[in-house]
Amino acid sequence: MPQSSSIRNSTLLAELMRMAFWMIFFYLDVSKQFNTTALPWNNLNKFLPNDGVSACSGGNNNDIFLFSGLIVTEFTVFTVKYDINNQKWTDNITNGPSPRSYISCAKFNNQLIAIFAGLADGRNNPNDLWIFDSLALTWSLSNAPNPPQPIWSYCAITLPDQTILYMGGTAYENVTTEILMPLNSIPLYDSASDMWKTLETSGPTPPSRKAFSAVLSMSFDNVNVK
Repeated sequence: MPQSSSIRNSTLLAELMRMAFWMIFFYLDVSKQFNTTALPWNNLNKFLPNDGVSACSGGNNNDIFLFSGLIVTEFTVFTVKYDINNQKWTDNITNGPSPRSYISCAKFNNQLIAIFAGLADGRNNPNDLWIFDSLALTWSLSNAPNPPQPIWSYCAITLPDQTILYMGGTAYENVTTEILMPLNSIPLYDSASDMWKTLETSGPTPPSRKAFSAVLSMSFDNVNVK
């Protein structure tokens, strides 16, 4: 049975990826048959930041958004959108967070995307939380009290109740020393109440880490960290 366009687009969104070394964007459409010995990569002919970029799909599943990143030592435009149906790039979305990189965006409530902290220029790292509406293309700043300390190279995971875990990552202990964040005490953002909380874990604790991946299991009852 032929796949619907929405399924194809969702699959395409899931398979969009960035080849950081070359700073060029490629995608692999797995909704079509292909031979694994000759993958049909598609070049979107877009030069992108080469480090510290985060990407999320939009509320209509036809757009993908890329946030911040570095080109060598200079920050680039913060928000870039790719329209899958029209195969068009847009990089004139203004306002929003100050330039930063090594963030992990988290989509919640279908169309909203949260951006927290990140590595800024000059080590003046923010610990603010910004919310991007992927349909209205507007930014808003959360006033949630008691945010965690500024972190980067963490992994953000949206849970089924639309709360967001901020796992691991790095912070500055002082102006010259970086520390890894523990995984037995995890910041959590409650999007319904606009509040920060801290989850204390039990059992064996994985070693602290940065620049890693974590995914919610298909049973939605645990997070797998690698």
